[in-house]
Amino acid sequence: MEYLTWILLAFLATDFVASNLAARRQWSEIARGKAGVHTLRKRTGIWDRAELERRFGAPDQNFAFTVTFDRVRRARTVARRVFDARWIEFTLFSMACVGVGAALSCGCPFRIALSITMVPVFYRCLIAGHDLMIMARSHSQRAEEIRARFDLAGSGAA
Repeated sequence: MEYLTWILLAFLATDFVASNLAARRQWSEIARGKAGVHTLRKRTGIWDRAELERRFGAPDQNFAFTVTFDRVRRARTVARRVFDARWIEFTLFSMACVGVGAALSCGCPFRIALSITMVPVFYRCLIAGHDLMIMARSHSQRAEEIRARFDLAGSGAA
């Protein structure tokens, strides 16, 4: 059963790398001065397009906003500030790796190693839950944005 803790740790490591790459791509999009509505929702935690328009102005026809790095950082919600703090996730993951390694090398029961692993898993679940909440609350707006994008692509092909 020890393999289960190592599988969870491997999952956390993979997820940490993937989320860092996605965040880096989104922040570079913001640094270029044009950010899509999904990127702004993800980086600020603001799901309502009207609120995004109030803070960043009207988007273009592809729902891309003209932004600055500082304005986006100031617009972030408290939850997004916590979840974007990569050092928290890295610290929890590192402590879990050390804790699991120590627990398993000392002959501690499997339940202890699994419990140690569940701390960063729980934190990762909080982040995923927050992201799902943002997506659920903006579902109708996202559907409208997708329809508009397909309409633009269809009119450009004609």
